Formats: sequence, C-alpha cells, structure tokens
Amino acid sequence: MKKPLPRVSRRIIAADLFSDIGNQFIALFLVDLLVFKGNNAISSLVVLCLIPQLPSIFLSPLAGQGVDRFGPGRWMMLVTLCKCLLVCAFALVSARWEMLTVYLLFVSASLFFTIGRLSAVPLFIAGEGILGFNAVNERVAIGGAVLSPWLIGMFLAQTPQAGALIMAALIFAGTALLLASLPDPRRSTLAVDGQKRATGMDVFPVDAAPSAQGGTLYACFIMLGLVILGGGTLNLGLPLLFKTLLNGDIARWGLMMSAFQAGAFLSTLMLPRCSELLQRKNMPATGLLVLAATMFVLPFAAGIAQLAGLMVLLGFGFTLMHLFWESRIQQNSPVTAIGRAMSFLAAFKGACYLGAILCGAVISSFWSAESFLMIGAVVLGSASFVVRRI
Repeated sequence: MKKPLPRVSRRIIAADLFSDIGNQFIALFLVDLLVFKGNNAISSLVVLCLIPQLPSIFLSPLAGQGVDRFGPGRWMMLVTLCKCLLVCAFALVSARWEMLTVYLLFVSASLFFTIGRLSAVPLFIAGEGILGFNAVNERVAIGGAVLSPWLIGMFLAQTPQAGALIMAALIFAGTALLLASLPDPRRSTLAVDGQKRATGMDVFPVDAAPSAQGGTLYACFIMLGLVILGGGTLNLGLPLLFKTLLNGDIARWGLMMSAFQAGAFLSTLMLPRCSELLQRKNMPATGLLVLAATMFVLPFAAGIAQLAGLMVLLGFGFTLMHLFWESRIQQNSPVTAIGRAMSFLAAFKGACYLGAILCGAVISSFWSAESFLMIGAVVLGSASFVVRRI
C-alpha cells in the first residue's frame, strides 16, 4: 500500500494545479481576444508564443537568486500575489500593445513561480522519489486541466471578458493562501545532502559520459531540448492550421486543448512503467520518431474528431518524455544551489522553445501552417537518428 503524500507535498501540488488553471484563463482570454477576434491573427499568435520565452532566457537568473534567498515557498507566494495584481491590470488596458506588455509581466511572474516549484521538489523529495512525485503532481494538474480549456473556452464565449479576469484573480489569491504556510526546507536538506557542492560546474559534471540511456545531465538536456523543439513547433503550427483549415473558434479550440491534456494525463499514469522503457537502448529515439510521424499526419486529419484523437497521442508522448527528462535533471542537480540550477533549466527550455517559434514565424510567412508542421515533423524524425548515437 502506497504511503499518502506529506501535507507539504499536497500543498505544492494543489498550488501548482490552481496556478495552472489561472494561467489558462489568461492564455485563452488573450487567444480569443487577439487571435480569433483580432485582425492580425498570425502576428498576434507569434507574439503570444514569443513573449513567454524572453523572460525564461533573460530573467531566470533573478528567479534563482530569489529562490536561494527567500526559500521556494515564500518566493512562490510573493510572485503569485504579483500575478493576482497583474490580472487586475488587464481590466485597465485596452490597446493591443498594452495587453501584451501586461502579459509580458504576467508570464515573467509565472516563470518565477515555476522555478520556485521546480526548486522546491528536490528539497522536499529525496532521490528517486522525485520521478514519482512529478508524476503525481502532473497527474493532478493535468487531470484538472483535461476539461478546463474546453470549459474556459465555453465560459469566454458566454460571458463578458471581465468574468475570466475575476475568476483568475480569485484563483491566484487562493493559491497564495496555500503557499503562505510552506516551511523553508533548506536547512535540514543541506545537512543531509551537503556532499553536493554549490559550484557552477556541478550542473554539468565534467566526468560524466553522455548517454541517453544512462540519464546523465548532458544527455538529459539534449533529449529535453529535442522534446521542447517539437512541442514548440506544435504550439505555433496547430493554432494556425486550426484557424485556416477548420475555421475554428475559441470553444472548439478549447476542446482540442482538452484532448491534448487527456493524453498528457494518461502519460502520468504510465510514467513509472515507461520510465524503465525510456532507459533502454534506442527507446528515446523511437519515442521521437513516433511523435514525428503523428505530427506529420496532423494536416491530413479529416475533421475535429480525428484531430482530437491525434492530439491525445501527442499529449501522451510529449508530456511523458518531458516529465522523464526533467525529473532526471532535477535528480542530478546540486541541492545546495537548486535555485540557480533550475534557473538554468528554465533558460534552456526557453531558448529551445524560442528557436522553434522563430523558425515557425519565418516559415509560416512564406508557406502554410501545414508546411511548418511537416517540416517540424521531418526535423524531429531526423533527430531520432542522431539520438541513437548519443
């Protein structure tokens, strides 16, 4: 019989769930306003995809220092209160550039929250337990998000825009209350795990031979980067495909996102078993090849039902591989400098995603969304053969 999660772990999971739902309110609010109802759909979508990556690359070190100074619990509480205030700011602006400016500040605060949560996990959870905790955390978050994009989309279609902002503000206020009582685990953790030194090179051990099967940091970052590149291709290409070929609205787009989340939820159930498979020879490369093939057939889907089915498969594959390699990075990062290590992880993820978005913006300006998805699938499939040599 499995032991119940400690109270602190349950609070982290609940806070992450509520924060994700609040983020979805804001994201769908802007997609509806600027993409589906706006005049410059492609440029607005590209900007909305680019904005979250800029803080990841340039502001992540500040978050790492904040976590190491205040502790992950207090840090997450402070940035959640800032997000609550920024949600209120959306109600005070109307111009497109004003909304995008507020959104830049909002995603910066969301990044700081994510780095705080990533840093809290290795401090509260020991060793191999990190993978299991991440699976439970994602299972709860994705389980709550399976229907939420669809429901939020329906909510936006039926209510004034202010309704979404009020709901998001209330959610973030409740999240801050959950985080207020989290302890600072660093003192006890440092005494137990003091053998991990707080040096910059500890993030990339120079004596570790890269191996995708062995799970060393070099190989873990390579694999995670490839997964993020594929996900970035999908995040830009699919909305454009949905708008141009299917004349999609915000309600049906929410249904597509729910299908993706359903596959992601299934991956959290299978993560403990699949984690053993991903450590076997050639299995990481095979996973990338399956994702590439699925992405390649997306433009040929006949209707909403087939597209939703493919989204379930993509949600399963991308989430499974993302969770696995991110957990391996957390396990091998120095606990005594966990804030800086997770800041580097966030910057790396942002840089990979930014590369995918910039390439997509260029390709989409000359060719169609279908071409971009197919090119992304070919690149991802080619990468699977490179991974076999790692």
